[in-house]
Amino acid sequence: GWSITATIPASVTTIGNEAFAASFVSAYCAAPAPLEGWANRCFRGDDYNQRIYFNTTGNRGVTDGFVWLENNNGEIVIQGYDKENPPSDLVIPAEINGKPVVEIAEQAFYKHKNLTSLTLPRSIRKIGKDAFGNRFTDVHFNGFLSEWLSIDFQTELARADNLYIAGELVTEVKIPHQITKIYKNTFNGYKKLEKIFIHKFVDVVEAYAFWGCDQLTVYCEASKQPAGWASDWNGNNAPIPVVWGYEE
Repeated sequence: GWSITATIPASVTTIGNEAFAASFVSAYCAAPAPLEGWANRCFRGDDYNQRIYFNTTGNRGVTDGFVWLENNNGEIVIQGYDKENPPSDLVIPAEINGKPVVEIAEQAFYKHKNLTSLTLPRSIRKIGKDAFGNRFTDVHFNGFLSEWLSIDFQTELARADNLYIAGELVTEVKIPHQITKIYKNTFNGYKKLEKIFIHKFVDVVEAYAFWGCDQLTVYCEASKQPAGWASDWNGNNAPIPVVWGYEE
C-alpha cells in the first residue's frame, strides 16, 4: 500500500466515497466533525493505521520527541513519540511553543510498553481511546482534584496502581460540590483508593468510573442509584461496595 497525509480546510464541504483509500492516511481537518457532505466512507483502509484529526489547524511538529498538532483554539494535542521508546517515567509537557497541552490523542503511546510512571500537566482536558497500552505503577497529576475530575477519560490510564494529585497519594476522595458529573474511567484501576464520598447533586456517573479499585468503598449521599448513573459505573461481575444514604 501507499500512504498519504492531507490537510482539509473547513471550506471543503463535499468529499466523495473512498476519496482517501490509502492503506495509511493521516488527515488533519479544520472542521470539528465530519460535515454533512462528506461520504461515510470517504476515509477507507486499515482502521488501526488511520488517523483522522478534527478541529485542527494542520500546524504540527515534533518537540523533544513529542509529536504534536495544534487545534483550532491554538492548543496542543500530543499524537505520540517519534523515537523507539520515550523515557519510562513519561512526563507530558505543560506547554509546547508557549501553547498549552490539552489532549493526548487516541493510541498516542499504545505501542510503547516500557512506561512505568506518567506525569500529566494540569492543562490536560482529554485522554483519547487506548492512548496507553501498558500498566503504570504511578500516575501523577500536577493539578487539583476538581481539575482531575474535569478530564474526559476516553480510556483508563492503563489500569495504573497509584494516583497522586498535587503530590499526594490519593486514598480518599470527597467529590467537590461544583462537580456534578464523573467521567468514565476517572478512577479506574487505582489500587490504593479506599473511600470516595459522592454528594447528592452528582447526577451523572459514566461507565467504568470505579472499576478495578480493589480496596474501595463508595459512600453516596443519595438514597439510591440516580437515573443518570451508568449501570456498570462501579463494576459488573464484582461490583465495588456502595453505602447509600450516607451522611457525614
